[in-house]
Amino acid sequence: RGQHSTARPARDGPSAPEELPQHVAVVGECHNNGPNEPRSGTVSMATRRTVTECVVCGNAKDTTAGLCPSCTNRLGVAADLCPEQVVCGPEPDAAAALVDVWGRAHFVAHATTVGRDHEADVAVVQGSVSREHARLLCTSAGWSVEELGSTNGTYVNDIRVQRSAPLESLSVVRFGSIGFFFVTGAALDRLPRLELQSDDTWRDSGPEERAFALLEPSGGGGGLAQIAGKTVQVTPVQFELLALLDRQMDKERSVPAAVRGFVSSHEIVATLSWDTPHPGDSHLKQLVRRVRRAFDRSGLPNPIESRQRFGYRLGFVPKR
Repeated sequence: RGQHSTARPARDGPSAPEELPQHVAVVGECHNNGPNEPRSGTVSMATRRTVTECVVCGNAKDTTAGLCPSCTNRLGVAADLCPEQVVCGPEPDAAAALVDVWGRAHFVAHATTVGRDHEADVAVVQGSVSREHARLLCTSAGWSVEELGSTNGTYVNDIRVQRSAPLESLSVVRFGSIGFFFVTGAALDRLPRLELQSDDTWRDSGPEERAFALLEPSGGGGGLAQIAGKTVQVTPVQFELLALLDRQMDKERSVPAAVRGFVSSHEIVATLSWDTPHPGDSHLKQLVRRVRRAFDRSGLPNPIESRQRFGYRLGFVPKR
């Protein structure tokens, strides 16, 4: 009987590279050669990164980005806008959507108001957007956007809307300085839909409620802050700060929780009674740190929340 060889038959050429799935892209090479060994030219390990479709144009994008670079550039980025400032309720039967710069779809009904007011169907809490800014309408003639007399205007593909203008899918509609893609038709199928929750958990619940009271002694000299039965002694300017944030939180009871109750640093500095002739942001930060330390020493939670570009607010909602 002949000998059976255990060696694999020789191949006619170098081994073919491993075929990658279509949704995976090779973005770099890493060779396992030692530091003193020459590069052999053979890829021993490849770094791979999953790519997905841009929800607007369908082109491939890195999964870490909201939109592809081209679509992001078309919208631009407002420096003073964060995702929590765009609030929209779910519309399960909507036939169109506004897509923001983070790639989030805000589905709209056949008559949808857009504005800074919290009661707008799509609330955009940003200074360039008017309280009642614009309205999206769907009729037998198609979709259009109607200008409602806003201060900074409504634009479709960079053309200012005088009264109303038609909307086509993938148009860029801008309310003040904040841009969205208007998406309808076949492109709507690429957009992820928000799952409805019976208890509206799609909204940011914001700070939790706590029993809170500020007590100012008749003789002056600061005051007392009470949270959940515990009392903290505060100085006059600390008392003023807490009272200002308390009033703002109460004033904005109907504002979306994610952005409710914030007071800008500039307004706080201009409002409080400082013992220095030229108060500034550094004085405010020091004041906030002292308030936090006073509460911490009493075993109480942080009473003041700060957020970049928003300012300061109470870290809880006072229970009335």
